[in-house]
Amino acid sequence: IPSLMYPFLPIDMPVQCVLPKEPASSDADRALVGTRYGSQVDSRTQYDTLPQAISNRFDFSVEFKTTTSDGVVFYSSDDKHVDFFSLYMKSGQLVFAFNCGSGTTRIMSDKTYHDGMWHTVVFSRDQKSGQLITNDGEETKTGESPGPSTTMNVISPYYLGGLSPDVTELATKNLEVIPLIKLC
Repeated sequence: IPSLMYPFLPIDMPVQCVLPKEPASSDADRALVGTRYGSQVDSRTQYDTLPQAISNRFDFSVEFKTTTSDGVVFYSSDDKHVDFFSLYMKSGQLVFAFNCGSGTTRIMSDKTYHDGMWHTVVFSRDQKSGQLITNDGEETKTGESPGPSTTMNVISPYYLGGLSPDVTELATKNLEVIPLIKLC
């Protein structure tokens, strides 16, 4: 919530998420107000398809605010959780991790982002190279996946805001964190 809308709040004071604790009832409702994750067990959004092929390259952008220091923001993998990519929070820092099949790379922000303020993060991959950009370039980090593999073979579903219970145990080895996050 921009501080101009609430001039009686100090600018640096985190504002609580104003989204309802119960999920929106329709896609149209979610498009207008957003989605809150973590207020219900196993809360998440699952996508069966993406608007583009992602085996060689992708760009994703997420706007969020949270006071939770650890948890999953986005996750996708193959059926054995070898090829995967994920954005998650670890000790308040953003981590973009991916594996094209020949080794995992983890790109971690220097700053922490669990301050209850709105942030934008872009995580992208072009073959073996990955990039994590926060708040329109405030922080840019890069990394490269080890080994010869340059394509990624992930399958649906694509998870936003959490994981389904049936993949949590297998996904945790890739994430380094417990999947639950409170996210707006």
